[in-house]
Amino acid sequence: MNEFGEERSYESITLILDMIKYYRDGRQGEKKITLRRLAEQIEGVSYSQLSNYLNKRSVPKIEAYTRLRNFIFTKLTLTEILKENISYTYVGSRKIMGIPSVTTNPLLLSIVTRLKISEIELSDKKIDLVMTHGNEDGIILATTIAAQLRKKLTYSSDEKRAFYDSFYQTEYITNLKEIREHMFIPKKMIPQGKRVLITVDYIRSGRITDALIELAEMANCEIVGIFSLVTINSEWETKKRLMDLKNDNKMWSVYDLNM
Repeated sequence: MNEFGEERSYESITLILDMIKYYRDGRQGEKKITLRRLAEQIEGVSYSQLSNYLNKRSVPKIEAYTRLRNFIFTKLTLTEILKENISYTYVGSRKIMGIPSVTTNPLLLSIVTRLKISEIELSDKKIDLVMTHGNEDGIILATTIAAQLRKKLTYSSDEKRAFYDSFYQTEYITNLKEIREHMFIPKKMIPQGKRVLITVDYIRSGRITDALIELAEMANCEIVGIFSLVTINSEWETKKRLMDLKNDNKMWSVYDLNM
């Protein structure tokens, strides 16, 4: 992660400044930092300079950019950003993990995904479609990634949608209710032979992710990889399709959680 932004591209400058905004505005459980106080923490960058950078009145030159980058990477790490935003609740006796503070915060979600995309050099891989399950919060993640990669988005659902006549179809079992659900995707939304990146917000049992892979395989698509924010324990490793991708280094998770 610390290697990100060596080329000082527009994308890297924007990401560094967004990370500084997130740090300034106060992470979960921490107070907001004033801009003047923040500038005092960054050696070699004045208050007026920092104000101009964050308000897009000027662009940091290479020396200032390097100072900003080095500063923020000592304050924030990719896994820590996500870890501190994980929430827990109970459904009966079962402990459930969620990341609503990430998926409902566009700036935070954008930071996390851009850092991970850069880390695994995902933008260098040929991708035709970003695919997810439309009945889950993963649709927010998929939309963010598709926009960043400038790729089309396709998604499955638990029902046959209007305006489409033919579908690929499979089944999966829900995590909590243990009910067998159908999963559909219109054939027009996943043309034959495309290169597909599957995204899900988190992987626990791997049931939904496995079903998405199966639908993509029905369309003779190549799975470029699986992108998730969190993987939980090892239950999903019982799924052969997921393990095959893991063995091929095509499973990319921001944070591996033991729960």
